[in-house]
Amino acid sequence: MNNQPTNQLMELISRHAHHEEYETYLDEANLSVEDMLNVCEELFNLHSVLWQAQDTPGGSVVNPFDVISYLEARVALLARTGDEGYANWQRSMWELAIRYSDQAGLRRKFSLFAELIASTKADLSREERSVYFYTRALNRLALLTDYWYGEDEARPLWRELMEYALASMEGDEQQGALNIISENAPWFARENASVFACEEAREEQKGTTTVQLDESFIEWGNEHFPTMPVGAVWAPEGSGVEYRKISETTFQLLFVLDHPLAQEHHETITVLMETCGYTLLAS
Repeated sequence: MNNQPTNQLMELISRHAHHEEYETYLDEANLSVEDMLNVCEELFNLHSVLWQAQDTPGGSVVNPFDVISYLEARVALLARTGDEGYANWQRSMWELAIRYSDQAGLRRKFSLFAELIASTKADLSREERSVYFYTRALNRLALLTDYWYGEDEARPLWRELMEYALASMEGDEQQGALNIISENAPWFARENASVFACEEAREEQKGTTTVQLDESFIEWGNEHFPTMPVGAVWAPEGSGVEYRKISETTFQLLFVLDHPLAQEHHETITVLMETCGYTLLAS
């Protein structure tokens, strides 16, 4: 292979080209997968001194825009190499996203994390590496969204991370993930106090919960809840509430009518589910 693609990309990197320029060049160059992997290796070798210097104590100062430009070229190449370059693409996407600033590079930072989440989420069953980058990118995006756009925008992202931890993790790994969410979004932990080890919220719940359950009602719950398939929606007739079973041990509130009787039904069902060993998430 001639070195023209490498030279062209080096020129784009040296002038800190916009990321769309890399895509335009690669569209026109029409390189094979093998060629693109070779160019990636050549670019890495050419930048290795700069790449390694940033991790060397007392080393020369590295221009962060040089590193960002190099990574932009790398992710553009690797995104076109399919499974052969996918692992390196994940790592490079992560490295690129965390290097963009929260000011001038915020929009690009958001889009990189979102793209990494979408890609790894579709690959969770195949690659343990995908789980690593999915959970970390989702945590970072939730943090950014929480800070820049507020709780309402961030809530679905924190919920997605929490639900993944509940459904796909166990033991210390699960508790570690929940602890990270609780530390980064304490308001979300308070909203879902039955999931998180949030003592203050649990004490508040204890102080306000006065529901007394009949033994036959508890027996009914123990028989009924396990038979519901995951994904099923349960709306007790006349109650004004609606729930979905999202895992074998977790339900989520979908709807509660703004009426005192519906609120009472919800409080009763909340206690019933917890008594039967189920977690109930807020809507």
